[in-house]
Amino acid sequence: MKHLPALMVACAALAAAAWSCGCTKSHDVPDAGGAAASSSPGSADWLTRRAPSAHPDLSSRPVPSSTLPVPGRPPDWDLDSDDPAKDYVRRYAFFTKRYGDNLDCVELGVSQQAGDRRRVEVKTASTCPGAGTQRDVFLVDLAGDRLAVDDPSKRNPMARWPDGSAADGPPGDVIREVYRINDWKSPLKDVIQRHSLVPVRLQSYGRGTYPVVSIAGWHDVVQLDAPPDVLRPFAEELCRATGGMPLGILAAVDRTRILRVRCPAATFWDKL
Repeated sequence: MKHLPALMVACAALAAAAWSCGCTKSHDVPDAGGAAASSSPGSADWLTRRAPSAHPDLSSRPVPSSTLPVPGRPPDWDLDSDDPAKDYVRRYAFFTKRYGDNLDCVELGVSQQAGDRRRVEVKTASTCPGAGTQRDVFLVDLAGDRLAVDDPSKRNPMARWPDGSAADGPPGDVIREVYRINDWKSPLKDVIQRHSLVPVRLQSYGRGTYPVVSIAGWHDVVQLDAPPDVLRPFAEELCRATGGMPLGILAAVDRTRILRVRCPAATFWDKL
């Protein structure tokens, strides 16, 4: 056991070396406005908060190939299977701050069929001033990965997704990443490290809204195939750190198995 810290550091170094194009190069993910964020935990900036850096933005660079075991498919953004269209709108509203730093004062209705799309109505929450007021009506094309409002002349302009893509256009063609983990400042990173896990890379799927954190290896209670009841305290902390947004965790030595975390505090293992 006395050699464990050194082993974890060595694993992290090996994983980082296997993924990067030279140890001196690093990638950062800027926030949607191009500046470092400074919001509190639980806000829409939890993913992209980082320390100021003099290095240029290299987030548009393609993901380097790896000689490590590779998944059969990339991680998707794990939309809620009960109502994926509603969840799609929820992710967009949260990460674009359409209604502020959180979604506490809005209620998203169950999606309804509207031709070849799904209609999602957003109203002011019953606990907030103006309760019941219609805020937006979104039209979701899940198959085409597109989002629009019912009447642009009556709605606020649509912001871009965190990956820079237009809401009614195709997603970005690169995966946004953070390689220089030491400069990644986030409540999510703090939770992971408190559980003696070593993060080595952050990737953002789902138009930049679904974080997948690569760690040096499973440790402590966070073991491969650990049951949900064992992982619940860990998941609860992660959900508080992300403001209730889901995420995935991979081990650097084998990216074919992913721990999916859905909020509030549900976990399951997925084969990629």
